[in-house]
Amino acid sequence: MEFKKVIRKSRQLGILAGISFLALLCSVWNIAVMKKDLSYHTREYCVGITTHIAKEIRDSVDNKKAELLNVADAVSGVVGNNEKNGLNRFFRREIDQQDFDAILMVNEQGACISGAINDGMVLNVQKLAQLSSVKESFSGQVNMGFFDNQTLFYSAPVFVGEECPVVLVGVRSRENMQSMIASKAFYDKTLSCIIDSNGEVILSPTDLKAFLYLDNIFKDNSRKQTVAAIRQMQEDIRSKEDGVIHFLDVNNNHNMLAYNNLGINDWILLTIVPENLFSDSVSQYTFRSILIIGGISLCFLAYLMTIYCIYTDNRNYLSQIAFIDPVTGGMNNKAFQLQYQKNAAEGKSFPSAIVLLNVVNFKRINEKFGFAAGNEILSQIYQGIKVHLDEQKEEFAARGETDHFFLCMREKEPQAIQERLDRLVREINDCRLSDSFRYQISFTAGCCLADGQVQDIHLIQDRARIAIQSKNGDEGKWCVFYDEEVAKRIEREQETEEQFEEAVIRGDFAVYLQPKVSLITGKPEGAEALIRWNHPKRGLIPPSEFVPLFERTGRICQLDFYVFQEICRFYERRRREGKKWYPVSVNLSRYHFYEEAPLEQFYQVYKEYGLAEHSIEFELTESMFFDDEHIARLKKEIRKMHELGIRCSMDDFGFGYSSLGLLREFDVDTLKLDRSFFLDMSNEKAKNIIQSIVELAVKLEIETVAEGIEEAEQVDFLYSINCDKVQGYYFSRPLPMDEFERWVGQYEAKEIQNG
Repeated sequence: MEFKKVIRKSRQLGILAGISFLALLCSVWNIAVMKKDLSYHTREYCVGITTHIAKEIRDSVDNKKAELLNVADAVSGVVGNNEKNGLNRFFRREIDQQDFDAILMVNEQGACISGAINDGMVLNVQKLAQLSSVKESFSGQVNMGFFDNQTLFYSAPVFVGEECPVVLVGVRSRENMQSMIASKAFYDKTLSCIIDSNGEVILSPTDLKAFLYLDNIFKDNSRKQTVAAIRQMQEDIRSKEDGVIHFLDVNNNHNMLAYNNLGINDWILLTIVPENLFSDSVSQYTFRSILIIGGISLCFLAYLMTIYCIYTDNRNYLSQIAFIDPVTGGMNNKAFQLQYQKNAAEGKSFPSAIVLLNVVNFKRINEKFGFAAGNEILSQIYQGIKVHLDEQKEEFAARGETDHFFLCMREKEPQAIQERLDRLVREINDCRLSDSFRYQISFTAGCCLADGQVQDIHLIQDRARIAIQSKNGDEGKWCVFYDEEVAKRIEREQETEEQFEEAVIRGDFAVYLQPKVSLITGKPEGAEALIRWNHPKRGLIPPSEFVPLFERTGRICQLDFYVFQEICRFYERRRREGKKWYPVSVNLSRYHFYEEAPLEQFYQVYKEYGLAEHSIEFELTESMFFDDEHIARLKKEIRKMHELGIRCSMDDFGFGYSSLGLLREFDVDTLKLDRSFFLDMSNEKAKNIIQSIVELAVKLEIETVAEGIEEAEQVDFLYSINCDKVQGYYFSRPLPMDEFERWVGQYEAKEIQNG
């Protein structure tokens, strides 16, 4: 028997050895094919990288132009105000921040009015001011160029009204700019320079020998292929096309020369790349790969033999490991389920309560302190939970998944469970969770009481999950208990979700309009579109019941589009009837911006109906502007809105994590002040904050709309601080479209009567 086992093991090892040898042969063949294709891919890689470097240079120049233009915009309001010292200090700060070596303000006579220059930089300001590129900026152009073959300059107009009395000139030294073309790829073994269309070097590294050397190669007519390639390159440069040529240097080394049109003046980027940059290492790589693969194969065989030998001896140990949570060192969820089933079989589990305890916003803990600290917190939470469980009563706990913990408590009264959880959470937060930091932890909990009628632990845990996902209980009772009401709520939500499509087809969703009234004229100047659901059986369902549900399920995007279409049809009808249009704002959920082209269908309908400019405004919630993952897409869509004539407003401003940086980063047209600002008009601090926001909005030319206005005192205060518009029950509740038309019709009739 032992001999047969040896034979069987030998066969298994022989098969494994054969597989490893075959894998080795396949790897060698693959390396050979890779070497054959390397030349082609090297060229393609060279093209891609040099194109990227050229784009970086273009972007760098464009960014410097934009930075100088921003500085020009910033000083346009103080030109001629005798603030020379202040301007000099401002320019000194901008030099440090914008990476310029000098910023000068010159007039049309070539005189320097103000400016700042880095120490050690010698600059002929009068000569610089006479350059044609600088003079062209007085007509509104933003230019750049070289001065004395040593410095790169940018010039931008400074407008005062419609006039441009002065020009800003930003200067960067040659040494400063050489980093722009420094080798950024290919292991720093390439060399780049910038030339003009006549072949004159505009900007190069400190060492020009390589390009002078290249010039000698170009003049060597003995290499006909090189000469033909150079001629092709000259044709491409004249045609402003990019390309790559191959040539041999005097040492017979193969090289590639990439040329890229920068689109700046008539400049071309030249980059020399050794063709053997990759190929020289392929042979070594091949040899090393064969050794590595062979070594790995042998190690793999040895590893399999070791595993095979120790597998039986460690089977019990591995079984034990399978039920231990690696973070807390205690039970994992599988062990929790098995323990409950064991107790149930022995009659020890009833009555009991299964509690799912969830750490709120644990992701932020990981982001703030790191994953190691997050794991330490989870471990100490688990230890804190264990302290509050009575093992003598068969109470136990486990970490279920990520930041969830399951507790089995021998309790049957919700009040007792709630009190024990309150103590548990309080004592966890009273303890120092780490020697290096403290963090106040919040929890939510769902509980399912097990009385013996349902013994399936998976079902009981699912019910605890359902409870925690439903709405929280009363304040102070943050643990939600699974009961018939919770079950019915979940069932009702499922029914609501299932009835969505049919409700859209039947037209059960109704668009209401709440007027926005100007505080200057006292007349309606717009409205916000709100959605209501007239259910055929349940009657009018409030938005608070179905909107959060559709947010979770993704239906909200379809609902937003439905509202937008209804507003477009409303616009079309009023236009046919010759009636005045009041701009309408439509809410957009953040979930739209999870797509690559989030609002394309909105834009298509907008164009289809031919809506007038500024007839529609998209309202985006303030929290959307803090979503780092989609911030670039949001900026792009706001620009697109403005291009199409659609306004953009920031809704609920001040409700969440308001930041003045948002007003700098995002070009919004309207700020909607959240209703929470106006709950206590006796609070002077709140009133001062509101006034400051309105004054800032006036300076930024952003319209302000106050929401939730219900009292005359609020209206009087907002009027006194020059708030533009208000929206709320003081003037009107949300109205169906026909009632809204009658409501605004009253104002229109008064206007006609008053002539």
